[in-house]
Amino acid sequence: MGRQLVNLIVNRSGLLTSNFAESGGFVKTDDALERPDIQFHLVVASVQDHARNWRASLKHGYSCHTCVLRPASKGSVKLRSNDPFDAPLIDPNFLGEKADLEILRKGVREASKILESDIMLKHKIRSVHNEHLMTDDELDEHLKNHTDSVYHPIGTCKMSHEQDPMGVVNPQLEVHGINNLRVIDASVFPALIGGNTNAPVIMLAERVSDLIKQKWQSNQS
Repeated sequence: MGRQLVNLIVNRSGLLTSNFAESGGFVKTDDALERPDIQFHLVVASVQDHARNWRASLKHGYSCHTCVLRPASKGSVKLRSNDPFDAPLIDPNFLGEKADLEILRKGVREASKILESDIMLKHKIRSVHNEHLMTDDELDEHLKNHTDSVYHPIGTCKMSHEQDPMGVVNPQLEVHGINNLRVIDASVFPALIGGNTNAPVIMLAERVSDLIKQKWQSNQS
């Protein structure tokens, strides 16, 4: 690892130039589906608990993270008090809907097929959790204890018309009832997209920058 660190600093090359999420894919857990409902993130590291378990993550290995693209479960964000320095009450409500657990289980089964394929077994010494050996009930319990976020929360400032009591911003992303204030990020999405949120947020910002410019020009005329 020390040699690779030197190689990165001096030559800007080597293993540490990787973003570690080297590949991924979208799959359907049911052929009858019109679009994929699972995303895979294949990582060239043995990442556990978002690398907070650093002793495990420093070991040689690889991982396949399985993500439910359009979960039915919805969490909540609430104010703890009227003190702005108090942390909010956040409940992600992972797997709150039974359907999400069923889709995730199917996705992990598909991931296991990849990880236990002949070509991958050439590189395998052992499996950390042996999900491929678990029964459905065992796997469900395992997923309940280990499922977490992939850092793409949305929807806390829902875009809708003023008649919607849960709406925060209008289609121009202006906050209802407050002048000259907009919210321009993934929190305005009324529903989760089926993939990473980075590109849609960039598109959103580009579009709203045009709306801001148009409004400013109309006010000048």
